[in-house]
Amino acid sequence: MDGMDAESDRQSMASQNPRTVGAGGGRGGVGAGGGAAARATPAADGLIKMRLRAIDQLFDAVDPSPFGQQDLSPWAAEYIVESVKEMRDPVPRELVIVVDEPCDLGREQVIARAVRDFFERQAVLRRRSLRRLLRRGLVTLAIGVVFLAAFFGLTRLIAWLLGDGPLATLVGEGSMIVGWVAMWRPIEIFLYDWWPIVRERRLHDRLSTLEVRIVPAPGPAPTSAHS
Repeated sequence: MDGMDAESDRQSMASQNPRTVGAGGGRGGVGAGGGAAARATPAADGLIKMRLRAIDQLFDAVDPSPFGQQDLSPWAAEYIVESVKEMRDPVPRELVIVVDEPCDLGREQVIARAVRDFFERQAVLRRRSLRRLLRRGLVTLAIGVVFLAAFFGLTRLIAWLLGDGPLATLVGEGSMIVGWVAMWRPIEIFLYDWWPIVRERRLHDRLSTLEVRIVPAPGPAPTSAHS
């Protein structure tokens, strides 16, 4: 009985989650029967493949916008982005959505536009984030330079007042260290923090031109077996 209960739990969880097949060896999807891994899409051809029970799963269920103007669901957006990152030549060309349940293929253009608009908005958000980061970097750089100059002057003053003794050396060196610590944050921003945002923005820019195609799943939708 315990084995049958565990199998029933696995089938229930599988029925609640959409099946996806994507580019990259680590993202192989689940086959029609839910057991064997499906053939992964070759990463070099720029094709991303995703399988859904219903097309509504593509969109965020809590977004109250009309159909075609909604954001993508978080898992769908992450899946598409990660699939592109796993490509050897990350130039996405087409997103193929395989749908189990009947879908009005006349809405394909609306759905394609919604996908492209979503990634275009994400690219815009990354641009804004980069501008805010660079402004913050300039502000912190100005503060850091002022602090560094102030502590440098303090070091010279301490050396003039106390001479070259151990105490003067200790206080002077400590003041210089504090001054350089004040420069840590702007250095981090301009050396490391900006380029991951630029990389994400470029990725979303590429995804904003993605072709989208919707195809019905071959054969009937899979059903759970009951013993």
